[in-house]
Amino acid sequence: MKKSFLQLVVSMGLIAFSARGINAGWVQTNGPDGGTINALALSGSTIFAGTSCGVFVSTNNGSNWTLSNSGLTEVGITTLAVTDSKILAGTAEGVFLSTNNGTSWTEVDSGLENKAVRALAVIGSTLFAGTRGGISLSTDNGTSWIGADSTGLNNRSTGVLIVLDSALIAGLHYGGGVTISTDNGTTWTSANSGLGTNKSISAMAAKNGSLFAGTEGGLFLSTDKGANWTQVAIELEDPVIEFLGVSGDQIFAMSRDGTFFSTNNGDTWTAVNAGFSPVFFKSILTNGNTIFVGTEDHGVLLSANNGTSWTSVNTGIKNTKVYNLVMHNGALFAGTQNGVFLSTDNGTSWTAADSGLTDLHVLNLIGNGSTLFTGTEGGSVFRSTDNGNRWTTIGDLTDLSCFARIDDMVFAGTSDKGVFRSTDNGTSWTEVNSGLPGTGISSLATINGSIFAGVYGGVFLSTDNGESWTKVNTGLPTSSADVLAASGNAVFAGYKFDGIFLSTDNGTSWTNVNANLPDAYIASILATDNAVFIGTEDGGLFLSVNNGTQWTPVDSGLPKFSMQSITWNNDTLFAGTMGSGVWRRPLSEMNVTIDVRRQRAAMQQNCSDLHLRASYNASRDIFIGFSLPRPEQVAVAVHDLSGHAIASLVNKRLVSGAYKLRWDTRAVAPGCYMIKLQAGAYASKTSVVVLK
Repeated sequence: MKKSFLQLVVSMGLIAFSARGINAGWVQTNGPDGGTINALALSGSTIFAGTSCGVFVSTNNGSNWTLSNSGLTEVGITTLAVTDSKILAGTAEGVFLSTNNGTSWTEVDSGLENKAVRALAVIGSTLFAGTRGGISLSTDNGTSWIGADSTGLNNRSTGVLIVLDSALIAGLHYGGGVTISTDNGTTWTSANSGLGTNKSISAMAAKNGSLFAGTEGGLFLSTDKGANWTQVAIELEDPVIEFLGVSGDQIFAMSRDGTFFSTNNGDTWTAVNAGFSPVFFKSILTNGNTIFVGTEDHGVLLSANNGTSWTSVNTGIKNTKVYNLVMHNGALFAGTQNGVFLSTDNGTSWTAADSGLTDLHVLNLIGNGSTLFTGTEGGSVFRSTDNGNRWTTIGDLTDLSCFARIDDMVFAGTSDKGVFRSTDNGTSWTEVNSGLPGTGISSLATINGSIFAGVYGGVFLSTDNGESWTKVNTGLPTSSADVLAASGNAVFAGYKFDGIFLSTDNGTSWTNVNANLPDAYIASILATDNAVFIGTEDGGLFLSVNNGTQWTPVDSGLPKFSMQSITWNNDTLFAGTMGSGVWRRPLSEMNVTIDVRRQRAAMQQNCSDLHLRASYNASRDIFIGFSLPRPEQVAVAVHDLSGHAIASLVNKRLVSGAYKLRWDTRAVAPGCYMIKLQAGAYASKTSVVVLK
C-alpha cells in the first residue's frame, strides 16, 4: 500500500547539519493559560496563586498574571500564607519567604526537620508549618524552626492548619483526626468526639464560629470549637471531602463528584455551576465582593455575584497540562486538561477551541483531511470539521487511549476494548481485534500501510488495516510499549522503565537504542526520516540523527515537567509539558533544518491534480472541473470580488476521482468572479468571467 498522506506530511524530508553548536534554548509560548491552582493568598491589593510551576502574581484583580519565581529553587507550591506584608510559600522541599510582593524569594526552613510542607498558618508573630512529619513553628519569620508537637501530636502527618479565634486547629492524616492547641503549639488536645471511625482529615474550614471537617467518610460540623462533631448530610457518591472553603455565608465542599455550596451551614447543598462540569475547587479567597477560587485544571475563576456565575481569569497563568499537540490545517492545536486550544502564530497567542466539548479533559488529537478528532478522559470521542470551532460527539467509543490513521481510515485504541477502525470519518466504528491478546491499547503508530499497536502484553502488527494482528516482540521487553512512532522504515517503541527500541524491518526484530540516554521514562517520540526526538517524564528532551546510535540533549531552558507531546511546524519544534504549557525552539538551534522544497513536493505528490479548470457552454453556464487524488471533505464556492461567497457548488466528503460541477449564472450579474476549492488542508482557486 502506498505511503500514507499523513506520514508524508509529518516527514521532515532532507535534514542538514551545520557547524553551529546546539545553543540558545527553549522559550515558553503565551499559553495555553490555566491549569491547577493549589493555593491563593491576598496581600494588600495583590493576589498570589501557587501552582506546580511557581507563584503567579496579579495586581489588577486577576485581569492578568505574572510568574514571579526569582529565588524559588522548588517551584511546586502547595500552600501560601500572609503575615504583615510578607508572603510565605510552602513546597515539597521547604518554605520560601518574599518581603517584596513576590519579586524575589528566599528559602527559610532552617531546622525544619520534614520539608514536605502541606499547610501554613499564622498567629500573631508565630508561623506554623504542617508537614508530613508533624508541625513546626517559627517566631523569626521563618529564619529558624522548632518542633511544635512535643505533647499530643506524636509527629503526625498534617494536611491542614486553620486558626479559630486564638486556637490553632490541625487536621491530621492517617486516622489522626482533629487536634487543637491553645498555647501556640506547646500542647495539643484531640477533638474527635463524633467524627466516626474514619478520622483521616483531608480538609477543614471555619465559619461564624463553627468548624467543618472533611474526612474520608464524609463532612462533619462542630459548633463548640471541636468538642463535639455531627455528620452533615451531603448526597455524594464519593464521600471523601477533599476541599472546604468559606466566603461570607457560604461554605464550599468538594469531593470527586464536584464542588457544592451551602448557605445554611450544610442543611442543603447546590452544585457549583461554572459552565463546565464537574467543578473542582482547590483554594479560595474573598476580596471585597469578589470571590476567587483556584480550581483543578481550569485555573482561577472569579465571581462577583456570590457564586451565581463564574468567569475565568487566567491570562498569563501558563500552568497548563498539555497532553497532545498536533499541526492541522496550518494551526497548532493543544489538547489540555482544560479543553482544546489553537494557535495560528506558533504559540504567540492561543484561542479556546472547545465549543461543543462536554468533556474538557482532552487526551488525544489527530487530524484526518479537513477533520479533527479528539478523545477525552471520560472516554468520549469528538469530531470537528471546521478547525475546532465546533465539536460533536461521534460513535460509541469509550476509554479511548490513542489515535492513528492510514489514508482516510482512522484507528482508535482504547484502554479496555482494543482497536476500532472508521472508514467514514468517525461516523461509525468497527472493532478490529483479531489476534490481539488483550483489550488494553497503550499506543498506535502507522508506517507504509502497516499499523503497530502497543498492547498490555507486547507489540502487535497488522498489515491488513487491522483485520488481523501478529505479535512482533523479538528483542522487546515483555511490558507494553508506552509510546510508538514511525517514519521512513524506522519504528520506535518507548517504555517507561526500559528505554527506547528500534525496528527497521517492520517489527521482525528490535534493537535497544538507549546508547548514552540517561535512565528516564519515555513520554513522547517524534520520528522523522532522518531525526528522532524523545521527551521524557522528568523533562529531558533528546535528539538522535542516527536512529538512536547516539543521543544529544536539546532541552536547554525547558522546565522539569514531563514532555508529553512533541510536534513541529516548518522551522520550529514544539513541546507540550505536563504543567507549564507549550514551549518552542527553532530547529536551527538544534542543527536541524527542513528542506522545504522537498516537503512541498511531497505534499504536491498527494494533490498533484488539485487545481480548478473552468469551461463554458452555449448558455454561458460555467463548469468547474478538478481531480481528487484521495477521499477528502471538499468545499467549492463562488465569491465576488469583495470576497463574499455568493454560491456553494459542493460541500461534502468526496471519494477520489474526477469531478465536474455546474454553476448556473442566469441570475448573476455580469462580471469577474473567483471560484475557490478547499479539499482537506489544500486549496485552489481560479477566476471566471460571467457574460450576458
